[in-house]
Amino acid sequence: MDTDVSVLSTPQNACSLTDLPTELLVQIIVLHRSSFDILSPVLEDIAQRQVQHEVLHALSQSCSRLRAVCLPFLWERFDLSMVKFQTRLADYKTALVPTIFSYIESVHVSMRGCRTQLQTMFNLVDFLRTLPNLAVLRISWPNFRMIQDLCSAFSEACLPSVTSLYVPVLLHGIFPAFPNITTLVCPAAIIAGSPVLARMKLFPRLTVLGELRMVGSADLISELARDFPQLRTLSITTSIAPDCENVFSLLNAFADLSELCLFHEDSPDYLSLDVLVSRAKDVLLGSRSLDRRVLRIWSNSLSGPQLIYEERF
Repeated sequence: MDTDVSVLSTPQNACSLTDLPTELLVQIIVLHRSSFDILSPVLEDIAQRQVQHEVLHALSQSCSRLRAVCLPFLWERFDLSMVKFQTRLADYKTALVPTIFSYIESVHVSMRGCRTQLQTMFNLVDFLRTLPNLAVLRISWPNFRMIQDLCSAFSEACLPSVTSLYVPVLLHGIFPAFPNITTLVCPAAIIAGSPVLARMKLFPRLTVLGELRMVGSADLISELARDFPQLRTLSITTSIAPDCENVFSLLNAFADLSELCLFHEDSPDYLSLDVLVSRAKDVLLGSRSLDRRVLRIWSNSLSGPQLIYEERF
């Protein structure tokens, strides 16, 4: 029997992207979008994120169906350059119509190259307060004067929706503005008894602490275990020396710990990888948590941090 080639080349039931169920469209976007892991020491691929952002923007402009599906993903994270915010505040107010404010769940603020102006910091805080579903705030590259101005601007603010905060440790002065923090990342060295730890006590719900850098001894772990025994996830970016091996017995005080991230340095001055893995697994296995245990060990290289060990059990 002969086959009509024209029938095969022009199928009668062709399906376009907009014919797919909404649930499937959402899953396609979720699988291919870039994501920011607040605990990962690896720098984000900004170029890849920009490409994906442009694709979502184009899709959202194509038709009403894709606009409804793509807009929440397009605006769930807002990257804010303070240089542009400072010089083009009127443009921001025009572009960011209130109808999209409810989509924004995460704001990443870069202070790089920004001139210090106190009013600009107050404008930033006013903008953040207009976002009803803001859950994640990251502030990077502030200089010392900016830190002072930010602390002043946040002094009268309260952002109860924010649960994850990623800021330099010197910005601990803004902590009182965030009463419901559960995840905190402060990439800088912290010593026992420092003002940072006193400020952290404002976060009684804290369960995730990232990029902790110990200085000198393991006393910091003792203080954290006393104030935050409920921690479930802890990331320590300081390589552990043999004379600080007691840090593992101190970590046992975190009875609900289920995820531990450590750094290894291939040097006789620090614990070997085998010892590090063995001691860290003992800590996690001794936890009473019902969650799956996760152990990650990183190492620094010329190209940046590399994950050299990962185990889930």
